[in-house]
Amino acid sequence: MSPPEEENDKENGLVKKLIELAEDGELSPEKIIELAEKSNVADQYYERGRTFISIDRDEAFEYFQAAYKLYSEIGNSLGQANALHWIGVTYRAESDWDKSIEYEQRAFEIYSNLNHKEGMGETIHNIGYCYYYLEKYDEAIKSFEKSIEIHKELGVMDRLRDSLFNLASNYKNLGTYSASIEHFEKCLEMDFKEGKQDDQARDLLELADSYKGLNEYTSSLKYYQQSYELYKELDYGFRQSEIIDKIKTILSEIEKEKELPNELRKEVTNVKTLITKKK
Repeated sequence: MSPPEEENDKENGLVKKLIELAEDGELSPEKIIELAEKSNVADQYYERGRTFISIDRDEAFEYFQAAYKLYSEIGNSLGQANALHWIGVTYRAESDWDKSIEYEQRAFEIYSNLNHKEGMGETIHNIGYCYYYLEKYDEAIKSFEKSIEIHKELGVMDRLRDSLFNLASNYKNLGTYSASIEHFEKCLEMDFKEGKQDDQARDLLELADSYKGLNEYTSSLKYYQQSYELYKELDYGFRQSEIIDKIKTILSEIEKEKELPNELRKEVTNVKTLITKKK
């Protein structure tokens, strides 16, 4: 998801502003033409940058920088924010997380001043993404919580779901498994309603891992089995093998115990049957 694809000067009111200044006699016709031409060139640079980002990132970076410079000269705040955002996206594509955060944060501040919710939501989500890869999980959590709040308000469900999943992943990496379970369950509910089997299988796998982190093996084995069955339907053999290995790790731990609770014993029997079938 990206900021709206409207012309950068329309929402910012640049054309209206030029007309008002002309009517008040504050700008000469020559100056108006000059600003309008710069606005047009800035828009062209911006669009070329978006085209080149998947072809030549260095070229895209130069276009976004040039667009930002022109937008700044003509006082187009929305254009500046959009250009800064895409510079941040370019750095993110290069895995330069710190630089990406720097530019996305600058864009977020401008979007906030404009109360541009779409831009705010996109940039704060990307900031959280970068913090995640920097393993600054507390900062990532703060960003994703803001992203959830904004996208819930906007009703953008795909990005809301992504933010929930990323938030849960950060809690998991911090070892705060109760919180990760809470948010992975929300993702599972959303993905079940949407019928997204790939995402359901991944949610179930993450829930299993989180319960394993709490040493709640009954729930962990149950979710591993459910995830396995979905991945089997999807013919994701590598995921099935991954889950079998995780199950075997749990079995090696719990089989040291002399007595097992009835529910856990039942799940152990089920997964052993699953492993046998896999062979």
